[in-house]
Amino acid sequence: MDVPTARIAIGRLFRSVLEFLDYYGVVDVEKRIPEETKAIFSVLSDEYQFKLHDALKMADDVEKANPIDPMDPEEDPVRMDCEECGNHTMVVNKESRTGYRCTFCENEYGDELPASCTICGAHMTSGDLENWSGEHGMEYRCYYCSGRYAADRDRD
Repeated sequence: MDVPTARIAIGRLFRSVLEFLDYYGVVDVEKRIPEETKAIFSVLSDEYQFKLHDALKMADDVEKANPIDPMDPEEDPVRMDCEECGNHTMVVNKESRTGYRCTFCENEYGDELPASCTICGAHMTSGDLENWSGEHGMEYRCYYCSGRYAADRDRD
């Protein structure tokens, strides 16, 4: 982990712990932390909040620039939750290999991302598809095109 990533992770962790303890009222941890240490955690927590705020704003901008057609229920979502960082910052991105990129952690992968079978074109999530290396690069195949259906049928 590099220094900026560690700073963000510590800030997020500290903020989450404070929110948890505040919500459940278990311990007032802020009274038990020395002032000089509290200042460091406060700075790290603020850095995390600023970065998250910027990422959410960028995701809002992408969502506004790519409106969804309400008449097309099959259209892929423009914005989703990122499975890596847990924020609602995974947005469409033409430069990404998957077509999506998180504006916070820059993750491009996830099992819930929309994808299509390379063979038959069936629309589903990437977690439902199997990865195959083909002669034209990576292929994504559904349950039927991967041969699992036939294998399962023959096994029974």
